[in-house]
Order: sequence, then C-alpha cells, then structure tokens
Amino acid sequence: MVDLYAYRGQRVQFRFRLGSDSSVGLEGWYIDDVMVQGCVSGSYLATLGPDSSLDGVPGSVVTHTFTLDNLGISDSYTLTLSGAAWPTSLMTISPIAVPELGLAQVEVQVQVPAGVPLQEVIYATDTFTLTAQSVGDLTMTMTTTATTHSAIHPGVSLNPATFSRSGLPGDTVTQTITLQNTGDYTDTFSLFTEGFTWPVTAPTSSGPVAAGSSVMLEIPVTIPDQIPETVIASDSFTITAVSGIDLLISDFALRTTNANVTPSVKIQPDALAQVGMPGETITYTFTITNSGDYTDSFALALSENVWPTTAPTQTVWLSPGATQVMQVKVHIPTTPVVDALIASDVFTLQAVSFWDNLVQASATGTTTVNVNPGVALAPQVGAQPGLPGSDVTYPYTIANTGDYTDTYTLSVSGLWAAMLSSASIGPIPPGGNAAFDLSVSVPLGAGEGESDLSTLTAVSSLDSDIHAAVTATTTAAWARLYLPILAR
Repeated sequence: MVDLYAYRGQRVQFRFRLGSDSSVGLEGWYIDDVMVQGCVSGSYLATLGPDSSLDGVPGSVVTHTFTLDNLGISDSYTLTLSGAAWPTSLMTISPIAVPELGLAQVEVQVQVPAGVPLQEVIYATDTFTLTAQSVGDLTMTMTTTATTHSAIHPGVSLNPATFSRSGLPGDTVTQTITLQNTGDYTDTFSLFTEGFTWPVTAPTSSGPVAAGSSVMLEIPVTIPDQIPETVIASDSFTITAVSGIDLLISDFALRTTNANVTPSVKIQPDALAQVGMPGETITYTFTITNSGDYTDSFALALSENVWPTTAPTQTVWLSPGATQVMQVKVHIPTTPVVDALIASDVFTLQAVSFWDNLVQASATGTTTVNVNPGVALAPQVGAQPGLPGSDVTYPYTIANTGDYTDTYTLSVSGLWAAMLSSASIGPIPPGGNAAFDLSVSVPLGAGEGESDLSTLTAVSSLDSDIHAAVTATTTAAWARLYLPILAR
C-alpha cells in the first residue's frame, strides 16, 4: 500500500520497474489488482493554509492565496477576515463548497496604501486573519494569517549639514534646518537634540511628511546676556532625525551659535622691576582689566622665568570693565637654580581671552639680586724656568670672596703661548674656592735667560667690574753639562 496523500488534487502516472542481472535467470514477478481509493471516515475534517507573507509597492494590490483541504466528507465553509488595517477584500465567494477529499483555493486581496497614512498612523506592514468555519460542523474552524509588507524605502536628510549664526548677547537666534523625506513613503520622524549648553527649544518630532516633501525646522537659541563663572564664546548642538518606519534610517545636522562680542584685556603696569637680597621673596602687583564688551574668562600663564615664580590663580573671570588685582611672587634663590649663575631674572605674565586666543596682554617683572661679588687669585706672583720647547705649569686657586654664588671667566695674556685648564670656573659658593692650572709654552728658539710675563685675569659673572689678576714669569733656561778636568 502506498500513501498518495501528498499528491491529492493532481494528475499522476504510476510506473513499475523490473530489474535483473546476468548471473541469475528466473521468471520474475507479476502486476495484478491495482486500485486507487480513498479512506473516508465519514466525519468532517479540513485544513486551511499555509500562512502567507508578501511584499507590495505603495498603491499596488497584493493577492494572498490559501488552500482549503477537505480531508473528510463533502462540506461547505464560511469565510471571514479580521485584523486588517489596510483595505482587504475576500475574492472567493463565501460559503465555499468543497467535495469529499477535495481542495479549494481561497484568494484575499490587500490594497497597499499609496503613501497617505491611515488615521494618521504609518504602517509599514499589515496583517489579517482568514477564518474558515465548517457548515456541517459549526464547532470546527480553521485559521491562517497573512502579512503584507509595503515595499518602501524610507529616507531622510537634514540640510545643510553644518551652519552657524551669530547674535548679540541676550538675543535669540533662530537656527533653521530643512528636513526632507528622501524615501518613497510617508513618514514621521523622531527628533533628538543634544550637546548644547545655551537654552535651546527644539521639537521632538516632525510629520507625517509625504515622500519627497520637505519641512522647515526652526530652533530658537538664546545667547546668554551674562554667564556667571563660566564663559562660552559659542555653543553648538546636534539634531538627529530618525525614521518612524525604520529606526536604522537617520541623519543629523550640526548648528553653531556665536556671540558677537569684542574681547579685550589689559595688564597694568606693563613692566615692573625690583631688587632683593638672596633668599628674599619679592611681590609684584598687577591689575588685569576686561576692556572688552562681554563677560570673559582669561587664562593666566607665567613664562621665561628661571627663579621660582608663582601666581595665586590660573584663570580670571571678569565682566565688562571689571578688574582684578593679581600678585606674582618671585623667590630669589640663595644658590643658583641652574648651572649658569643668574644675577637677575625676568618673568612674563600673560592673559589670554577665552573668546579669542589671539586677544591677549602681557607684562614683565624684573628681579635683580642685591649682592656684593668678589674674587681672589693665589699665588699673586709666580716664576719658573723652562727648557725651550717645553711647557711650564702654574697651579692656581680662585676664591669667591663675595656674598653670593658666582661663576668666573678666566683669561690669560702674554707673548708666549699659554693655555688654561678651563675658560670659566664655577659656580662657587661664598667663601668657596676651586683649583685650576695655567700652562705656558717656552718657544723652541728662546735664548738663554729670555723670559715672558703672563697675566691671568678672573672676572665675576655678577659684575664685570669685579675681577682679580696675577702674573707668572717664565724664563728660558738651557741645560748645562759640567765635565771634570783631569790633570796628569
């Protein structure tokens, strides 16, 4: 017995195949009493389906086809539709009669909206339910569902993508953005605005907007008249439009609002100078003025100084015409802070406008250390002989006889070539000393007893008028060999 249920309603042919091989020869088999029949239970039984899902372009008609399969005795079925929002019509006459073990086709047509949302609600899909109720057995019902998808392509653009407007403090500036529905179906767009600091009044949605149509979004921005304790020269916001049909479809635009202001700043006086003792802290007083026409924040910075220099704050907030006193403190070191001695130090105080970093002012402060430099060289006088062609070395000691760390420049003068072990020496603290050498070359052709006077000079780096000098006399001496006299 073969189950032919899968082929019901179709015309079929039956084929029988006999196979053999070359090794065995027998009579084979016979076909007899072939019969095709149905097994009827004498009850009502049917199925309806399958579920359907079809696409259609806006304005088109989509036809869903279902199969009503009567698995029992002959019956009629009442057909009903439910759940549809789009115009939906049953194209098969109801009730429909289906013979015993018979099949029937049921058609339902759906009108896809052409672009005008139904009851102001946009549907990208619509679903209905088809129900078939047996007339012979009212307790037997079958259902199937069908979904119609509007084959649409949502799209949105915000133009221009970036734009800026300006206004005076206290003004309300209206930023405009064109929202265009670039899709092929009516859509409503959710709007999200973020990133702003100044007061912004923005809509949260726009639509319904017909396909290809545009709407103008107007977003007022209020420029603050005065902003306490913070200054914003401009403010920006980003607005994003998201499709109501497809949340993945979106576009955004950036809008910037600038305040029309003229920033300006002054620091007075523009230069100061003071003298102090080592270890003393000197205070400089400056007045910073907002000479612009709007509240501003000024960044303060100290530069070019070597000595420790401090200011109490790094930012000053001032309304137009307001002033603030700023004190800068300079500590005069008792010893050099770097390897090179500095007798005076200069700092620069700079104020830069937050509105425009090209708007700035500066002032300088010069601090000079009040010291008494001194220097001594020893020995005062030196003299040595040397063979022609040889070098004569003089050891020296230099002492800092002043009251502040100093570095000294060394130089030597004379006719014969001379070299110092160092061109400068220091820094040397007060009361300290250091050793160095002077080397004088005796010329190869120098005659017996010929001499040269070398003058060694040390000059203070704190004051070039402070110096010390010593001399060294180098004499050429020939070597003599004395032989004994022998008498016979």
